[in-house]
Amino acid sequence: MNSIFRYGKSIAASLTVAVAALAANYGQHWMFPEVDPLSNDHSVAVDTVTANSESTSPMRDRVEGERLTWKVAVVTNRDHTSEGNTSAVSESSDTRTLAKQTIDAMFATAETTYGFADVQLPIVRPRGSCVLKEQSEHRVTVCPWRTQTEISFHAELGDVLKESNQKDVFVFVHGFNVSLNQAVARAAQVSEDMPFHGVVVAFSWQSTGRARAYLTDEKLAERHFWSLAELLVGLRQNLDADTRIHLLAHSMGNRVALRALNALTGSISPTGSELDPLTAARLLQPSSTAIDDLNPSGVLNGLHAIPTRFPAWGSWHATKTSTPPLANLILAAPDVDAVEFTQFVGNIRHVSRKIVLYASDYDLALQASRKVHRGRFRAGESRANLNLEGVTTVHVSAVSSSDRLGHSYYGSNSQVLNQLNTLMRPPVRLTGSIGSFYE
Repeated sequence: MNSIFRYGKSIAASLTVAVAALAANYGQHWMFPEVDPLSNDHSVAVDTVTANSESTSPMRDRVEGERLTWKVAVVTNRDHTSEGNTSAVSESSDTRTLAKQTIDAMFATAETTYGFADVQLPIVRPRGSCVLKEQSEHRVTVCPWRTQTEISFHAELGDVLKESNQKDVFVFVHGFNVSLNQAVARAAQVSEDMPFHGVVVAFSWQSTGRARAYLTDEKLAERHFWSLAELLVGLRQNLDADTRIHLLAHSMGNRVALRALNALTGSISPTGSELDPLTAARLLQPSSTAIDDLNPSGVLNGLHAIPTRFPAWGSWHATKTSTPPLANLILAAPDVDAVEFTQFVGNIRHVSRKIVLYASDYDLALQASRKVHRGRFRAGESRANLNLEGVTTVHVSAVSSSDRLGHSYYGSNSQVLNQLNTLMRPPVRLTGSIGSFYE
């Protein structure tokens, strides 16, 4: 009898612990706001365009029937081939000097593909839903996309932006275990559900798209990020100066985004290796030295070749940027070591007018990542307690039925989507009475 009694007590104790854990994880959803309010450091007047509950983007086309179409600009460094690929052919190796061939071997970077894809979304669909499964009644479909040269890509993007009432570009960088089609579909869905009124660009890095390939994705994200850096520089150089660029990175995509931005500020090399301050300062100095003049034998110090091989490297250094190139840098649920995140963000505060960090109290994906990384907190966990200068932190505790891991709230949670709409809303210059903007 005593053994039965003790067994019953142990079961009761286990149930008590389980109930306490559930209360800790879910009780906060009932007692506290699901999403922190977004603090504003300036007043914003809402015009008739951005107040519209339906996107007015020229990339959105409502068609007959039950589906609408978003035209999404696509940039990727995945291994992508197509019969319609009009990308420029790279220079033949036999025309390059030994020195240049050596540099290409040192800085092996993935080729970048540019193009546009049509994404069809059901008109009747739960807000935040992005399902590509064929059997789903709310299925999102990505049509075959066309590729083109970088020059024609930027030209077409500029033409589309001229048709837009809102001179804004939304660049989306996906996270771990995401295919190319999933990335493009998500960019369209988030733009539709905010809603966003400008031009949307999906940047897709080399995720394997497999849940079991976490460590592989990790290496790819931390190595092949330069294509994103080139995209951001290309947008800034080819679009009008008053165009606002918003960059949103999710989960492991934050490793891609933060490394791209740190390379543009000259803090790291284009392949992710660290640079000591003295070397970085020397490389940032203006120089007309040709690659072949550095070492006639062709055996070069790879670091010295960075400014020539990657001319955009260091172009967003604090001493070279009078105004922030980005309007908003949104770091959603970053799967980045908290210490590394702090260092990376500290190097790039000047590149964006506003930096927003979304961190969650209940993110099972980041909790699993923490275990993989031997208990080191991820920046997207509230328990990391990051309080960084120049960074607005928004705490999220919501878990929706479409996001059981509590990790993809940036695109599935209505409150977060509303905040993204607010962040990407252009400021209105009041030239008349305030009432005139609401007539």
